[in-house]
Amino acid sequence: MDAALTHLLGFVHANALAAADDADHNSRQSQKDWWAVSEPLLERALDPERYPLAGRVGSEVGGYHPETIWTFGLQRVLDGLARLIVSRPAPEATL
Repeated sequence: MDAALTHLLGFVHANALAAADDADHNSRQSQKDWWAVSEPLLERALDPERYPLAGRVGSEVGGYHPETIWTFGLQRVLDGLARLIVSRPAPEATL
């Protein structure tokens, strides 16, 4: 139980730090600026004929959306923990 809680809190903490970094425009490059610089480089590096899935995924996503990433990640963490809970053997009854 402690490990499960630590895992969940680690996910929350990492996302909180990322959100704080995004809010502090003086500390690092914004996501918009990163994509402006990186997108042309990625387009040259990832040949769409050789990597068609990467091209489709990139164009469908259309950039970085923190709320979408948070929701997706949190659901995966909670799904994994729920599966762990369901698969645990029932405790033996004590008299």
